[in-house]
Amino acid sequence: MWLGAEFGALYIHSAISGWHSCLHAMKVEASVLSITYTRHKVFVSMENGHMLVFHRDGEQVWDLDNYDILQISSFANVDWEVTMPATTVLAVNENVWCGVGNSVVVLNINTHKLVKSFVVHPSNRSIVQRLVHCNDGVWVCVRRDSTLRLFNAVTMQHVQDLDVGAPLRSLLQLPGSQKKPSHLNLVRVTALLVSNDCLWVGANNGAVISIPFVKSRPRLPGQDAPKVVVMSNDDGTIAKVAISDGADPLTTAVAEMDGMGTVESPDEGLFNLPFCDLEMARLSFHGHLHHVDVLVAAPGAMATRTAQDDATEVSSSLSYILSSGAGYVDFRQEDTLATGSAKSQLDRNHAIVWQVSSPQH
Repeated sequence: MWLGAEFGALYIHSAISGWHSCLHAMKVEASVLSITYTRHKVFVSMENGHMLVFHRDGEQVWDLDNYDILQISSFANVDWEVTMPATTVLAVNENVWCGVGNSVVVLNINTHKLVKSFVVHPSNRSIVQRLVHCNDGVWVCVRRDSTLRLFNAVTMQHVQDLDVGAPLRSLLQLPGSQKKPSHLNLVRVTALLVSNDCLWVGANNGAVISIPFVKSRPRLPGQDAPKVVVMSNDDGTIAKVAISDGADPLTTAVAEMDGMGTVESPDEGLFNLPFCDLEMARLSFHGHLHHVDVLVAAPGAMATRTAQDDATEVSSSLSYILSSGAGYVDFRQEDTLATGSAKSQLDRNHAIVWQVSSPQH
């Protein structure tokens, strides 16, 4: 287990036994912002814009003396007034996606070379805050924004925008919202998680919602279906498939195809993208007094129940979703604001746990 400190230090503990004893410790140049492990490498992002890449030596021991140093902001095609660090790092297939300022920098895990860099938000003042991966898609959260953006993990094309502000604001109409400061009416996403085929979203107003994934991108009334153009080689095999949506040019994508095949829609046959439909969003009446700090998923046990329509038994796997944040609010309650010691207890950090079941097929 790797731990990074704000005062510029790395600590390594065993995750198997004797976890309380520090195995290795080292001083680094700046505050540690993110630590990501993938394919026997550890990527450590620091506040000064450097990224350290650690690997094991010939005896499979972490080599803390010989590591690579990457200036992560130099890979982005954006001119910033100051050096921008990677605020979040996510392993996606053979690459690592790094949120750098208002952009995402994609590096190859093995070579550390640039695969692609693209802008997520037009404002240079925006900062990519969260990245989550599911199937062939990556959901991106920008700090101080209520719109989530889905990118194809293969082509790295922008395929969907999801403004979660409306459902999160709807909780503020309930009696329990009287406990909240008025400035929280401006909803911003602060936590993001993928679990149980859902996108879980936490906000600055303490609300948590889950949005199930759907197979195709929801379309507005009257919006035409995307056009698929197949380009063939001389021998008749498919060379490329171009997908174009006239109503939304951002969904244009080109994919290399091997061998024969047909494509009926952009969502079937090419990529398994985790689209979301806000009409299916599920809101929790339980939330935090202030913003949601983090959302975490943990596995549970198998559960068996008897179906109501017949005597057959249905098995499902249980998992748990935990949210952490200051205070607790039941949006349905009309309790008045606490005072004195009661208010002090209310403002303390709370954890809320949801039990979620997934049917086993």
